[in-house]
Amino acid sequence: MPNVLNLLSLHLLLFALLHSGYAQILERKVFSTSCLTGQVNGTYFSTTFGEAIMGSLPGAGPALTQGFQQPVVVTPLAIAAPSLQAGWEAGAVQLHWYLPQAVEYGLFEIERGSAVDKMQRIARVQADGSLHYAYPDAEAASLPWRRLYYRLRLLLPDGSSAYSQYAEVWNSQTGIYVFPNPARHTLYLQGLPEKPRRLALINAMGQWSSPPIRQEQQGYAIELGHLARGTYVLRIWGEELLYSSRILIE
Repeated sequence: MPNVLNLLSLHLLLFALLHSGYAQILERKVFSTSCLTGQVNGTYFSTTFGEAIMGSLPGAGPALTQGFQQPVVVTPLAIAAPSLQAGWEAGAVQLHWYLPQAVEYGLFEIERGSAVDKMQRIARVQADGSLHYAYPDAEAASLPWRRLYYRLRLLLPDGSSAYSQYAEVWNSQTGIYVFPNPARHTLYLQGLPEKPRRLALINAMGQWSSPPIRQEQQGYAIELGHLARGTYVLRIWGEELLYSSRILIE
């Protein structure tokens, strides 16, 4: 029996020594790897790693809670996708995009392609706190593609990003005239190769409207009376997209 008691006492002594040593090692490790460390309801916080270690750790005493500060949580910046418009102006595709809120520091990457799965970056524009940006693609007129697709990628310093919707442009404007621009009540179309089957005006927020269109002796007329003032992209379809251009309604 004395041997059993001695053995039991030895086990208890060894457990106490190991337990105390583990706690000291743990405390040293936590403080050596974290700039702000502490305990709240059995939860250990480490701001260096931006995470919480859940549960009660053995041997954790007051040393871990001395000088404890509220953990710093880094939240990615809220980012809203830009609204992109594209249309022909003065022999080039003019890109215009709008942001719902200003971005002081960031970068816009402009992509172009003959299809949505063949996009390539063609330019970069630095954000400067504005809500409206523009970029002329003078190379578009020399490209052999019948359709051009554009897209924007907004990059923020924290690594987050957002893509705009695709903007499609028909790469053949010869002989098609849209006037006046700016327009007020009526917009006139001449030189369309076929009767338009569908027409849409898209505002800066990406909202579509289909105004009434009537045929006249030398073309077509589009009634604009119900539309608010602003910048729009006009798109006209026959069997396929016939025309895409940017217009201003006053």
